[in-house]
Amino acid sequence: MKNKNIIKKFRTFVLGMLFLVETYAGAPTYAQAGVEIAATPEVFNEPGAKLLITEVNFKNKTADWVELYYESPTGKPFDLNNFQFKDDNVFKKISGNYWLTSKEYYLLQFKNADPDNQSTRLLNTTRTGLTGTTEQIILLDPNGKDIDAVCWASATPTADEIKDMDELFQNEGWLSATPSSCFDSAKVSTNQSLIRINLEDTNSIKDWSVTDDITPGQSNDIISASPAVNTNTTASQTSTTTQTSTSKMTTSITSAKPASTTTTLKSSTKPSPTSKKTSTTKSSTTKSTSPKTTTSTTTAKKSSLKSAKLNYKNGDLSQNIIISEIYPHAATDDRTNEWIELTNTGDKDVNLGNWQLDDQEGGSKPYVIPNTSTLVAKSSILIKAPASKLSLSNTKDSVRLFDPTGKLLQTVDYEEAPKEQSYAWIIIVQSDNSTREQWIWENNPTPGKPNPTYLELTGTIMDEPNFGQTYTFPLQTADGLEYTVIFDETLIAGPLAKATFLKEAQIKILAVAAQDQQAPTTSSQQITSATNSSEQPLPQNSLFLKKYEMTGSSQPPPLSDQSSSPWYLLGLLPPGSAGFWFVLKKFKKIVVK
Repeated sequence: MKNKNIIKKFRTFVLGMLFLVETYAGAPTYAQAGVEIAATPEVFNEPGAKLLITEVNFKNKTADWVELYYESPTGKPFDLNNFQFKDDNVFKKISGNYWLTSKEYYLLQFKNADPDNQSTRLLNTTRTGLTGTTEQIILLDPNGKDIDAVCWASATPTADEIKDMDELFQNEGWLSATPSSCFDSAKVSTNQSLIRINLEDTNSIKDWSVTDDITPGQSNDIISASPAVNTNTTASQTSTTTQTSTSKMTTSITSAKPASTTTTLKSSTKPSPTSKKTSTTKSSTTKSTSPKTTTSTTTAKKSSLKSAKLNYKNGDLSQNIIISEIYPHAATDDRTNEWIELTNTGDKDVNLGNWQLDDQEGGSKPYVIPNTSTLVAKSSILIKAPASKLSLSNTKDSVRLFDPTGKLLQTVDYEEAPKEQSYAWIIIVQSDNSTREQWIWENNPTPGKPNPTYLELTGTIMDEPNFGQTYTFPLQTADGLEYTVIFDETLIAGPLAKATFLKEAQIKILAVAAQDQQAPTTSSQQITSATNSSEQPLPQNSLFLKKYEMTGSSQPPPLSDQSSSPWYLLGLLPPGSAGFWFVLKKFKKIVVK
């Protein structure tokens, strides 16, 4: 017995030490200004980090400027030391430490001899400015690799300018070698900016637009406008369709929203945060059963909406504009992060001049969309709170869409908005290939992008779960289709999953095709991601589990009872900890392999 106790204590000690090593081991860190930073932080060594050019003002009467934006998923600062800026040649190299703070904007000013200033987020160069006809601005890392770029061109580029574009293409800084793939510089007026509209960088004109509302070194507030495409190019918009196929059947999965073109403008000043309102008045309209449901308004409401109109030219009438996604409850109480997404499901572009968005009856003042806003066919736009001044409640509210005549086209009601989730219109493909539409709370918001299409399947779990880099189990439907179902601990704790997803158990799932969404990240992935940047490819026919229901005769405790389950408690405790072994001892019938 004494030997068994010694072995048990030794095992506890070893497991506890392994947990501490796994959790806290990593690259050495150093403190600067009270912030922990990586010893050699590099954007490309942190998955999900971004360092992008976000605005370029190359026809400024006073002095040109370029704006940068840095974002780290872990909030780590980043040292810009030895990074370079280039047009035809390198004209600016940052010498010495210059730390970027996550989610901040930085400004490179031309015709300025002042030293770089980290506290004011300013970089300076004595160079006179950027060429206003055909040019590119490129951000290079210390090794001379293109990190980000944007270009503009006239209709008659010189031989040297054509050569520069080919070099940019060869260095993978732009998607095409031809100057016509850049912005038409003739369409950029004095003091206007090229502005980035998409943080998911594609190195193409799709990422950019033109704006009058320049905000050097400040955050982006979103409304829409048509991208200013070069006259020598043709931009096409198509809907997005993905395929999940097997040897027996092919299931077509079409996105709930078409492939989107989201255009971003900026406000002239940073909006000040305001407190959220709490809705108390019930909307006088009923919730639409489909995004295309049309509901007429009362005369009184029409009158109030007309009085809210600004001096805009009336836009187009259309039945194809819908509210497709709402984000009412951001991570903080700062309502400036709220947004509403509109989608054009039709085949024709629609000018949204004097279209209006409103929340519930008697709530915020209706937002009137400018007539400079054109929603391209099969695309979406994002309207953020700083532009609309609409304050959405976290508890209960409505979002309403009116056409230029004041006619109510759609009302979307919601209650108890979960934090950091969007209320999204989705399509569910059922096992018989029929579809239904539904509004759901989605924990992976898709602003300006297609909403994921859900699959509703019933089948048999073919083997016990695998708890590797991703948590998975194999599923086979009654007609022989095979899928790899991926889940994470936000849905079900690992030990509880081991006791629930049993081999040969029957299950009904609601899931998203892997092509439509980013894979869940397990705790082990988070620990190892800093040292292993290569991503493992997902198995074919992978699905991300959203909801499940065990349908066999032997079912585990319902999800609402997880908190009282020993499997759930063990899943929350570090392996080898005193609490872990206490729970394990209390529930002797549990077998942990």
